[in-house]
Amino acid sequence: FSHCVLLCSLVDVCGTQQDWQQADSYWKLFVDEFGESPNNICYSALAKVHMLCGRPHVAAAKIDQMVANNLALNSKIVSTQVQSLLILYHSSLSQLDLHRLTDAARQGKTHFRKVSQWESETWQKLQTMVDLF
Repeated sequence: FSHCVLLCSLVDVCGTQQDWQQADSYWKLFVDEFGESPNNICYSALAKVHMLCGRPHVAAAKIDQMVANNLALNSKIVSTQVQSLLILYHSSLSQLDLHRLTDAARQGKTHFRKVSQWESETWQKLQTMVDLF
């Protein structure tokens, strides 16, 4: 039995309750104390919690951490990544944040070849926003 499913579920519930502190506590318990290796779905849920709680810088950092751990991106994670980086750049106007945003958008394109119409339209809107910068 993989504890990743339980971790992901608990973190997802924290997202519906907008409780990033509890999500981070679960993460620390499962990953740091129990040694669980989270998958990309777990990272996606954790990033989503931080986005929902107005913490785009943390959401972006969690996705960066996921990529550093050699876990695969997918269209939903790329969408969250670009959204968080859009907000981050808009608030900071930092060249580093702009570079992170444009890199994520450029690399993320490949994940939107075979997606639903809604995901494709959402990606096009995100790409339009990125192109404005």
